[in-house]
Amino acid sequence: MSRLCFFVKLLLLIIVMAAPGNCIAQSGNFIGMRSSIGFVLPHGSSMRHLVQGHAKTIELDFSSEIKGFDKQWYSSLSKPRQGIAFYHMNSGNTKEIGSISALYGYIDFPIFRSKSWLNYLKFGSGISYVQNHFDITQNYRNVAIGSSFNMGFVFAYHIERSFNKFRIGTGFSVVHSSSGAYRLPNLGLNTPSFDITLKYQVNSIRTKTVILNDSLDSNIHFDVLLSSGIRSTDVLNKRKRMVHTFQFDARKKNYHVFGYNGGIDVFYNEAIAFLDEDASTNSPIIQLGAKIGVDLILDNKTIYLQMGKYLLNESNKDGGFYHRFGGRMVIRERVIANFSLKTHFAKADYFEIGIGYRWR
Repeated sequence: MSRLCFFVKLLLLIIVMAAPGNCIAQSGNFIGMRSSIGFVLPHGSSMRHLVQGHAKTIELDFSSEIKGFDKQWYSSLSKPRQGIAFYHMNSGNTKEIGSISALYGYIDFPIFRSKSWLNYLKFGSGISYVQNHFDITQNYRNVAIGSSFNMGFVFAYHIERSFNKFRIGTGFSVVHSSSGAYRLPNLGLNTPSFDITLKYQVNSIRTKTVILNDSLDSNIHFDVLLSSGIRSTDVLNKRKRMVHTFQFDARKKNYHVFGYNGGIDVFYNEAIAFLDEDASTNSPIIQLGAKIGVDLILDNKTIYLQMGKYLLNESNKDGGFYHRFGGRMVIRERVIANFSLKTHFAKADYFEIGIGYRWR
């Protein structure tokens, strides 16, 4: 019966989106919902037993225009939107995972828009709650996640059709839950899904079109930061160790909102000696890495993605490469704050919080 309902909704969506329309591009505040069907992705052989059925999700959200429509970056990004959403998911494995719920904020970045059509990328982050996490006696088969409360991330691509005050759409999304290894195990839960969306325009706001200035700040900016994080070193979560990172980055803007970066990381990692049995010493281990990355620059905020290569590393447990996804914000004059997640590909290592200084 559930499959029949799904295909009926899909057929109705195709018919409605193919119908002719005479609509204008919409702005203002919207309320909406998302209905999804997907599955828990077993990104490791040890997780395959956790996939026992389809994951079904229902989501409610509210979105609005970003305050800053008179800014140049706002027009450069085709007028992105901001919002807050709550979703509740039945993972398909009621015994070992249960339900997953999350409250998160997000930004929609339009790719293409016309009088009737809009497609966009959605990025969001917040707090997620997993009903049944790993327990060494009662739920030892859930090797994916070791904590109830986790960081939640959402990535989606949607295409929508406007009908007066309504928008109906489809697309796909991936949601991720992880504690950043604050508690183990921490393989993380990834759920890709097929989405159907419905939105209603509560009110309209007239936005201002900004003429882009061709002048570009071509100066290279230098960031020096000290960041710290905490991670567990055993599945009983009795031992937690600090990781400190000194970061030196050079950043250059090559478009109004885009740029690239590169630099050096020095890690003082107290956790490696406990995590890697092949480590040659029980003392904290120094790691050195070189990295490159890309920036999305939103006024005084920067969202960035980096990939690094260890140049000095006594541990080979996680391979030779590392990655970082995060954000930086200028909080006062040249003082910057940083929050990021360091990973080894899809496996989270730890969250970093830090402060630093920027100069030209």
